[in-house]
Amino acid sequence: MLDSDLASLEEFQLLYANHDELQEVVVQLKRLKIIPYLVGGAVREFLLFSKLGNDFDFELHCKEDDNSVPQLLELLHVNLSNSKLAGDFEFLRFNVLRFSTSSAVYEFSFARTEAFENSTVGLGHDEFSCSFFLDLPVLNSFSRRDFTINAIAIVFTPEGLSLVDPFEGVEDLKRQKLRQCGSGFFYDPVRFLRLLRFQNRLGFTVDEVILEKLGTFQLSKLSSYYLLSEAFKSSRPQQFLTIFFSYCDEYDLTIPPVLKLFRSWGNIPDVYNIKNAQEMFFCSLMLHKYGDEEIFSLAAAVQVKKKVAKFALRVKADPLLLTEPTFIGKYEQLCSILSQFSKKEF
Repeated sequence: MLDSDLASLEEFQLLYANHDELQEVVVQLKRLKIIPYLVGGAVREFLLFSKLGNDFDFELHCKEDDNSVPQLLELLHVNLSNSKLAGDFEFLRFNVLRFSTSSAVYEFSFARTEAFENSTVGLGHDEFSCSFFLDLPVLNSFSRRDFTINAIAIVFTPEGLSLVDPFEGVEDLKRQKLRQCGSGFFYDPVRFLRLLRFQNRLGFTVDEVILEKLGTFQLSKLSSYYLLSEAFKSSRPQQFLTIFFSYCDEYDLTIPPVLKLFRSWGNIPDVYNIKNAQEMFFCSLMLHKYGDEEIFSLAAAVQVKKKVAKFALRVKADPLLLTEPTFIGKYEQLCSILSQFSKKEF
């Protein structure tokens, strides 16, 4: 259980004063007369644990400018390129600029709203339309975010730092509660996974309003990539998968057939210290019996080549290759053999 005492802006100021890279990023933003709002996970983690991470998400606001949103992002790209910072740039969908240095990742996007189709058919993670703004009240722009605890911002104004919290996310952090920001929450299947991730990782309770509408999530287009990505972000992937299938059963949620193959993965003991989806796949081969088609469907889902999956089955069946006496030893030996084989294949 987390302590309900949250970190203060004064503590953030001290950390910020010792973070030269973050300071330089803010300087470059302010040179364009942009007011940066640090929002999302960086603020949530700081408030909970009094630490700055290495992933910074900025929502940008500019009161007056003749440039468009894409033009301002290009100007920011130029400014950062000519600054004392070194890193790689990538322009992403939805007018997002990503700047990756050796120590952190910064993402910049201007205020936007999102509108999902009014459809009873299952929607994908990005099946919505966007409107972009140089400036917009945060009550509007932050409503697209998933949870109130991720809709808290630290604003770098000319007068200093301030905290913006339009949906009372700070109070929800203190109460350790997961509450959605807007009605669009239930249209995005990945937000169902993020709900499980924060519940699993932070131990927060889920708001009754979400629980009452959990059955409205359409998961028919949910991909194995997002399922496993969120599972491993939760730091306890087996427990995450157990919760996922528990909710799917309780609320009669329809999922793609390939995802059903992951049900047994929730039973894999934590003792195996599995680091990624590929290792979990190899461990599942040793623990469970699958048909050939199931094995190759699982392999494709976790981006393991068919050749590697076939080789894994050969290794598993050959006592001369897996010589370790314990099951954990055999699993670790299998991962080592397959790692070397995979490098040759890739």
